[in-house]
Amino acid sequence: MGPVGTKVEIINLLIGKYGFTSYLEIAAPTTGFLFGQVARQGLERCDRIVYCCPPDFDDGERIVWRSETASLDAIAAELVRAGRRYDIVFVDSHHTYECSARDLAFAFSLVSDRGLIVMHDAAPPALATTTPDFIAGDWTGQSYAALVDFLLLHPERPVYVVDIDWGVAVIGSAAGAPATAGEAASAWRQLPDDYSTRFAFFEANRAALLNLCSVGDFLRRERLGPFAPRHWRWPTGLWLNHRSVGHCKAIFR
Repeated sequence: MGPVGTKVEIINLLIGKYGFTSYLEIAAPTTGFLFGQVARQGLERCDRIVYCCPPDFDDGERIVWRSETASLDAIAAELVRAGRRYDIVFVDSHHTYECSARDLAFAFSLVSDRGLIVMHDAAPPALATTTPDFIAGDWTGQSYAALVDFLLLHPERPVYVVDIDWGVAVIGSAAGAPATAGEAASAWRQLPDDYSTRFAFFEANRAALLNLCSVGDFLRRERLGPFAPRHWRWPTGLWLNHRSVGHCKAIFR
């Protein structure tokens, strides 16, 4: 895989490009995993919510808010009272449809006017990973379906999904496009509530439903690497090294 291979690498590039100063992650103990690798350079706030979180859970990274259950009601009320907003909200849900849909709606309420929502597991590779209920091992659940429904509810929000790390969705970037046009979006609304039927349709139409793009397309869309504006600089401490930058350049030769 190329130098951009994971969700946190996408996040760090976006933080650096847009000069974001605040980051929030919404995850469960079985998701996320890379909070410690988020580039702190320039961030004034770097917060994390972990739900379905046992009292003794500790992965060595700071947790600002935790909930022992799937509920985020108390945390949401606190953030609403504080009027808190974030430039980038990363959603890596417990992958049931209900949690994923709720987390996306929550992220939408917290993202700043100039900000982005990033979501993991937007393009699962196989039906076996998409069971509605939790399974041990590789499980993306119904996060992708919740994302498609969210995009249909919010046609004003452009999107693209980078086809790495089981799909990294970027919602709100001007480099994206609405995902509501065309026959695929109309047909999605008519599908039965059956996860295998839904995934079969998704598999045949994922490019249209998600505005799917490669790493090279992502770098072009966001004008990163050799397409970066002259005034833009690679953020200090970013994961890319000189060999990675050289690899990025090689993509476009």
